[in-house]
Amino acid sequence: MGFGRLWVSLVVAGAGVSMATPAIAAVPNYTLVGTSALPSGVDAWDVDSSGRIWAVAGTTIHRQASVGGTFDVVGSLAAGAVSSFGASFLRVSPDGTTLAIGDNEFSNAPGTRIIATSALGASPVSGVEIPGANFDAVWNGGDLFIAGATNTGEVIVNRSTFSGVSAGDLPSATARVLTGVGGGSGGVTISAGRLYVGAGFGAGSVVTGEIRSFDLGTLNLSASAVDFTSGLLLAGGPAYSASPLAIDGLGNVLAGGFGGFTPDFSAALIGVAVIDPATGDRLDLSPGGVLSPTFSAYKVAYNPVSGEALVSLGSTLYRYTIPTPASAGLLAMGGVLALRRRRVVTAGLAGVAGLTLSAGSASAQVGQSVVEYLPAPGQFVNNANFNAPSRALGLPIGGGVIAPNNTKLVTLGGFGGTLTLRMSGPVVNRAAGAGNPRGADFIVYGNASFVSGNPARRFAEAGVIEVAQDRGDGQPGTWYVIAGSSLATGSALSKASMTYDAAMLSPSRVPAGRSGTWSVSAYLLPANFAGVPVTFAALGAPSEIVWGYGDCTPTMVLGDLDGDGVSDATVDAGVFYATPDDALTPGITPGSGGGDAISLEWAVDPATGLPPTSGLAWIDFVRITNAVQANAGVLGEISTEVGGVVGVRPTGAGPADIATTDGEPGSDGAVDNGDFSLFFASFFAAEGTADRLRADIASTDGDVGADGVVDNGDFALFFSSFFAAAAGGGGNA
Repeated sequence: MGFGRLWVSLVVAGAGVSMATPAIAAVPNYTLVGTSALPSGVDAWDVDSSGRIWAVAGTTIHRQASVGGTFDVVGSLAAGAVSSFGASFLRVSPDGTTLAIGDNEFSNAPGTRIIATSALGASPVSGVEIPGANFDAVWNGGDLFIAGATNTGEVIVNRSTFSGVSAGDLPSATARVLTGVGGGSGGVTISAGRLYVGAGFGAGSVVTGEIRSFDLGTLNLSASAVDFTSGLLLAGGPAYSASPLAIDGLGNVLAGGFGGFTPDFSAALIGVAVIDPATGDRLDLSPGGVLSPTFSAYKVAYNPVSGEALVSLGSTLYRYTIPTPASAGLLAMGGVLALRRRRVVTAGLAGVAGLTLSAGSASAQVGQSVVEYLPAPGQFVNNANFNAPSRALGLPIGGGVIAPNNTKLVTLGGFGGTLTLRMSGPVVNRAAGAGNPRGADFIVYGNASFVSGNPARRFAEAGVIEVAQDRGDGQPGTWYVIAGSSLATGSALSKASMTYDAAMLSPSRVPAGRSGTWSVSAYLLPANFAGVPVTFAALGAPSEIVWGYGDCTPTMVLGDLDGDGVSDATVDAGVFYATPDDALTPGITPGSGGGDAISLEWAVDPATGLPPTSGLAWIDFVRITNAVQANAGVLGEISTEVGGVVGVRPTGAGPADIATTDGEPGSDGAVDNGDFSLFFASFFAAEGTADRLRADIASTDGDVGADGVVDNGDFALFFSSFFAAAAGGGGNA
């Protein structure tokens, strides 16, 4: 999605971000049949008439070698051909001879690049440029319809007509055909002689995600631009931010984009609406989750050759088969469509467009899916109350500092037992600040407890924690180890190995699927972790000597602020269990849900024992492994348990904190709608005025500090800081 073009429109409109939940009906379900990878760093992509995908990442142009195949680099754009935000769109002409690429500029002479595919090769190309705002586009024979928001805040659609669609030639005519498309540009697409246009942001009577259609014949004959509100309103909406738009093989409209923000701006609600234009029936898809803390949104297209609806999030492409007309008819006869109950049908979706999320619940990234669960032998590995790895997903259930609640836990068994979770969104590296003195980034919950209420002595079964980023195909990349207090660093870390023999174990202790002998390896914690209890601090000492491992700190009862095991306040679980304990101070920080708070700054590369060269800005995966090889007699083996992994909620402010909540100039320690509104009002104020200079927060390169000029550098820094503060950077970007 081209942020530059969309967000310019959002603030000019001055409208709110929340959207009402639409009335939604059922359509036959789509089936997710697989995923594949788009080129890394992809900004925009499209499917040509042969079924191959074209993509642009930065200035590099890629094309699939075959339908569903790998990507080849086929050319590149000249430097400066697109903005630093990347292309807003890429559209392949129907005959495959021409690419239209939006430059995603918003203040520096925006335009759409028209490039002949025959010109692509070793040398960078510039093509020719159609001046004007650009956010999305669609070809219709020799016409190219381009939607965008002008620098004055007007949201329009232009039509450029080419003679034979010959790239290298400017269009023979360009005319404005639509105006008044709300307060922000959305998507455009064409089906059955009608132009479908989405409003990316509401203004006046236009609602965010509203989609209207226009007869192309009438539109092309009109002597002046037609007002958006005169179009035929698509039932079944509003549809997220209606960008981009596509049409599938059944004639359904596919609409991607945002469905609003969580109240604390920690994430955006995202999804794809599939709407039958004849009935307004609707299906929502969200294969990669409904919350996006990185504010990336789904993009959509239809592949006419494979017959698949394509949905992308970042560089991951999700492929859906769609019901044939015959199967849709059978479903209707069976009553699925005929019921008309306006019910929500989801495909891997935990929410719908416009859903209002409570503060905190939305702010917490949680373990969303189990990547791998390999328990080692243990007394509970065949106990149904402790061997379901899904129990580690979502938020924990706490019992307090003395008596843990064991109703939502999964055991890892003995030494080497391991669990890997994918988080619901990237967990970002936060700076230390008020409410988060150690710069904790996520919290691992288990069933540890204080012995007789003494935080210096604990029943703890420590697990070593590792973290990884998505390598671009949905799988973990390099694993880094949280060294914590007790793993030696400065040189390569080594693992200890252990071999288990099923014949030597009670059958009740052998994990499902294991037989014969097998070996495990894990980082081994020192002998002091094998004791019962484990000493965490000297009595009365001001700091703990053990930190950085899982299942070492109790999980509090929801709302328990004083550690007595009784809830003291009605609080949102997503806030409570996303508030970190100070890991180096004995006891539980009041207001925290407990658990073991972990900082990504404690991560080291196991190959060197040193922090990653470029640091860890975020992670997507968490792995927890039992790191203690010991048996506690009648208590059984030391076995790490996990009840949840939760991202820490955001705190603090930063360069984006330029206004009060009401939008008045001045820092108030919070990044919110007030800062958002003031920045964009200032950004578009008249040159040379004091109002405009309020947006001067950065150099041209985006470094912190005013330089007397308001340009792309200020825009880039504001957004990076705004979303860092909202999504987890603490505002210190």
